[in-house]
Amino acid sequence: MGRFRFSMQNILQMKEKLETQAKNEYAQANARLLQEQEKLEILQNRLRANDELLKGELQESLTIVKIKKIKQDSEILETYIELQNNVIVRCEAEVEQARKKLTEAMKERKIFEKLREKAWEKFQKEELQKEQKEVDELVSFPYAGLPDSPASHHRELQ
Repeated sequence: MGRFRFSMQNILQMKEKLETQAKNEYAQANARLLQEQEKLEILQNRLRANDELLKGELQESLTIVKIKKIKQDSEILETYIELQNNVIVRCEAEVEQARKKLTEAMKERKIFEKLREKAWEKFQKEELQKEQKEVDELVSFPYAGLPDSPASHHRELQ
């Protein structure tokens, strides 16, 4: 039996490497998105705590300086939250782009794997045909005019 060689094996290996790279990029983008979402959650928790502090100050004593300070802190936190939301939107876009790249890399790899499978099937058929031809030649060889062959006995009788 001959040796199977897929002519586009190098391309398939390159596609597999590109897919692995795309998986890594997707994982990194996803990890960054999760980090940024955690930062947003921390900012939101700080804003809620600030609001609770403001409510407590209003109930206890009306120190204008404290109330202004807490209110100012809340406004700053709201600005940070808005900025963080923008960062998250960008991160989500990066994750989506990385996901699309990964999907495309997977499709390309699968195309070349299908081509390899078809080439393998073709190779197997060709090998089977070669083997069948060899068997046919071996089986028909004794009848090729040897004196002891049934074909030569048949000719003698005529």
